[in-house]
Amino acid sequence: MTDTASRTLKLASWNVNGLRAVLKKDPSFTDIVAELDADILGLQETKLQEGQVELDLPGYHQVWSYAERKGYSGTAVFCREEPLSVRHADAVLAAGRAAGLSDDELELVAVAATEGRVCALEFERFWFVDVYTPNAQGELARLSTRMAWDDAYRTFLRSLEDETGKPVVTCGDFNVAHNESDLKNPMSNRGHAGSSDEDEGVTDAGGKMPRPMFRSLLFILASVFFWFFGYNAVTSAFSRYAEQELQGNFALVLMICTVAAIVSYMPVGMIAQRIGRKRTILIGIVMLGTAFFAGIFFHSVSPLLYIFFALAGMGWAFINVNSYPMVVELSKGSDVGKYTGYYYTVSMTAQIFTPILSNILMEHVGYRTLFPYAAFFVFASFVTMLFVRHGDARPVAKKGLEALDVDD
Repeated sequence: MTDTASRTLKLASWNVNGLRAVLKKDPSFTDIVAELDADILGLQETKLQEGQVELDLPGYHQVWSYAERKGYSGTAVFCREEPLSVRHADAVLAAGRAAGLSDDELELVAVAATEGRVCALEFERFWFVDVYTPNAQGELARLSTRMAWDDAYRTFLRSLEDETGKPVVTCGDFNVAHNESDLKNPMSNRGHAGSSDEDEGVTDAGGKMPRPMFRSLLFILASVFFWFFGYNAVTSAFSRYAEQELQGNFALVLMICTVAAIVSYMPVGMIAQRIGRKRTILIGIVMLGTAFFAGIFFHSVSPLLYIFFALAGMGWAFINVNSYPMVVELSKGSDVGKYTGYYYTVSMTAQIFTPILSNILMEHVGYRTLFPYAAFFVFASFVTMLFVRHGDARPVAKKGLEALDVDD
């Protein structure tokens, strides 16, 4: 890594698995640090409490994060340059809270935050974050903690860059084998902590989906059901509604809605790449719900009605382009057919039953129930989408480490 003065920074990471034991070995810890000659060295699993060791490392500033539990976890960073500020795992908990994690997930993150798992150091031009990620443990007993921590930690890293405008370098022990080449015996380790599909954020054929991801899947499917319930009620009944309640030529209204959706499909994909699928869908729900709510007040066809139905078409594009990919994203390439089945079962069920229910209301209560009915279910999908925490693949920013490089 190179700074503006074209000086290469040497960064190193080391899981010491008990620093006191390392200090007793030959070569000595200080000799190894001297040989590494790193500008910044991050340690994991120091397994220390404050005051248990004193290290004489000339030229290095020392930052420690201790676990409340004795002889467990812990991180440390040694750096030649004095950091501008330091943050610890309590900041990860705050980021999880800001990201909207559930109370159960926040409780799990709160426990992990007492285990000295993060040293985040701010320097003049970048952040250096050392992490010891919670292990899913045997039988994946702590998998829920691991999944909640990953969500909170990801948000924490983004918040550092958003808050300061500085790129973030993170290293440490992430307790996951990213590829089989990272393991000596990949087949025998398969399904165990660190090399399970759940650790990698995926599910395998016939495998059990982690509870946080399963909860997101349920909320996504509920949202799909609700917005199809609202949208298809209008598209299937609008002609009969217009004959009874609207004055003027209504033939172009649904056509404008459809054309607006078609024109929006490609731009919507680019928008989702920049702000994420979930945010794009929420914007679409607001557009669609607003258009249907406005429909309550129209008694004749007018240019303003055309505008609101164009808004409805755009909103439908914002939703439809991104909803199916969010469901499939949870499969991570495995069992795509099964997840596709989930999506179409829910959406088609809604499309079958909503014309029946909306027709009963129009026949027995009044035709003007159509738009309140549609708006209600669309806005209900907004509520359920707020609880979705997975399936929103975001692009990797092209800034970051590259921002520290200089052209030759």
